[in-house]
Amino acid sequence: MSRLHEQRELAAAVRRTWGVRGIGRRVAYEGRKRSGLLVVAERRWATGTAAPTTALGRVGLGPPASLTPPDPARFAEGAGLVLYGGLAVDVAVPPEWHRQPLGGHTYDADAHWSALSDAAPELGDVKDVWELSRLGWLQPRLRHWAATGDDAEAEAIWRVVEDWHERNPPYLGPNWMCGQETSLRTIAVMALADALDASPATTDARRLLVARLVQDAVGRVAPTLGYALSQRNNHASSEGGFLWTAAVLAPWLPGADRLRRRAARALSEVVEDQFGADGSYAQHSPTYQRVALHVLLWCLAVARATGEPLPPGVADAVGRSVGHLRSLVAPGSAGRVPNLGGNDGALVFDLAPTSIDDLRPVIAHAAAATGQSSGFGPGPWDEEAAWFGLAPAAAARRPRSPSTVTHALTCGRAHAVLRAGPLVHRPAHADQLHVDVWLDGEAVAVDPGSFRYTAPAPWGNALAGEDVHNLARRPSSPQAVRAGRFFWRRWESAEVVASVDADDLVARVARLRLPDATVLHRLVAVTAGLVLVVDQADGTGAVGGAPVEVRWNLPEAATVRAEPGRTEAAAAGWQARFDHGGLAATPTAVDDDPASGWHAPRYGVRAPLTAIVLTAGPEGRVASVFATDDSAVRLDAVLTAAADLDLARVDAAGLRRVRSAGG
Repeated sequence: MSRLHEQRELAAAVRRTWGVRGIGRRVAYEGRKRSGLLVVAERRWATGTAAPTTALGRVGLGPPASLTPPDPARFAEGAGLVLYGGLAVDVAVPPEWHRQPLGGHTYDADAHWSALSDAAPELGDVKDVWELSRLGWLQPRLRHWAATGDDAEAEAIWRVVEDWHERNPPYLGPNWMCGQETSLRTIAVMALADALDASPATTDARRLLVARLVQDAVGRVAPTLGYALSQRNNHASSEGGFLWTAAVLAPWLPGADRLRRRAARALSEVVEDQFGADGSYAQHSPTYQRVALHVLLWCLAVARATGEPLPPGVADAVGRSVGHLRSLVAPGSAGRVPNLGGNDGALVFDLAPTSIDDLRPVIAHAAAATGQSSGFGPGPWDEEAAWFGLAPAAAARRPRSPSTVTHALTCGRAHAVLRAGPLVHRPAHADQLHVDVWLDGEAVAVDPGSFRYTAPAPWGNALAGEDVHNLARRPSSPQAVRAGRFFWRRWESAEVVASVDADDLVARVARLRLPDATVLHRLVAVTAGLVLVVDQADGTGAVGGAPVEVRWNLPEAATVRAEPGRTEAAAAGWQARFDHGGLAATPTAVDDDPASGWHAPRYGVRAPLTAIVLTAGPEGRVASVFATDDSAVRLDAVLTAAADLDLARVDAAGLRRVRSAGG
């Protein structure tokens, strides 16, 4: 490929990603940053605003009548902290705010944020520094205070907030580098202060301290809101949501009315652009949709408390999200969903006694806030909404629009999630045609997740490519081409071409056309206790060159028996069979090869898995079927029925024959 062709692809990708308006916003931001005008704006704000003399307005957060206290051992002296729901770091409380807790690099606390870098792997992942300063790890302490009435916990929370304020003067050091980090941190402090308002530890001086933190944060975030909007992701929802709530709760801020109107326009733009009609989200990530929802739910809480009308579209975006996220939850999985897209362990509100990968708290909160049922029934996942004064609604769930990009197929105990659809926004991962498989609430074939966005080679955002996902691919003609940590020079979109939705069978056939004219078809059919996936390659590109291969990421404990043309796998509770060409490859996880068999169950944590790579036979087909142990007798019959299907011409009647063969 010529250099000129690559440049044209890159230019087209830039237009697709940001649009003309977004490009203009980014150019303006870079100009202001490089010329020093951002520094001037921050100084003007800092010198032109007097120290607050009025506390923020109340939102009314408070402990639920019944709540589950966290394990007090996590607060013991010397216990350290757990980041991202699973990465233990040995730090004191309060921590050293500018020190990378794993690598030890200390950022210059006196440098203006614009002079620092967030992309230097030799310094360690700056997200570890930022995560400490998000202060979300204080929310379990808040829950402990609420459960025990121990005001020593409230005092400990306030001392951390005071220490952060003392050691992070406005706009200096790493913790001011990112407008989203500033926004989420300040929302966390506002929520903590509001929930602790009745504690004796919450003095008038501390209420004014929170007002000062909000005022300082506005001075950082407001000048760069255009850049956040240009990104078309949750940076914009976080920063717009923070600015709107700050202007409403602190009407004494200079220009508060103008700021509120500007932030409202930004939020309306965000929800129109980023939330699909089917409730899906622009970043193709349940974790990042939860971040956006938590910020919008904070806006809803502020609106309820103050009577300020919400920006248009915000409540509707929250309501639409309920059905989409609910569909992704695997039955019997304790609220877990596939680890799709980017996942940096972000959790704005940690107010329920559940693990970080349980999405029921935010779904139940969004449902209660928009007057619909979550579908889960009562449980500890309702505690998050209860902190905001909301009870589960008795109303029925809203009808859900058909999925367009992320398709959840569920039949009884079997659950599969297929990525296929028009990519209006840039992909996070090259994962078109990727499938997650769950049986009896356990993940059987998984998305690898996100290990580190910044890390020494080869691990910088290494789990984003098609080579590590559960999909069919032709290595000589990739579906997307990387052009940086988070950017793709070119990408293709799949489309669903046939479907069945019945009580005893849910199925989709999706098609992806590769640049070399190879056409990949993938059938995903789910029936009770069984998930069938058939891949078929057609077209001129299927002849010659690198063969089509199909990858599956299975649990580490899975056993694999490979024979020419047929491979079997099994673990506790399930079995699988794969019909293919040649002999399956079963790579062993090695440190210098992300595609050798790794996944990230939590951000910053990687663990081996059992990967198998199957080569398509002469007809360009691979058939895979997963079944619970008590459904395994149907494996052969289903594979035999699937062998007669031509996925390029299959219709609903043909798909139903698979169900009939399965018995």
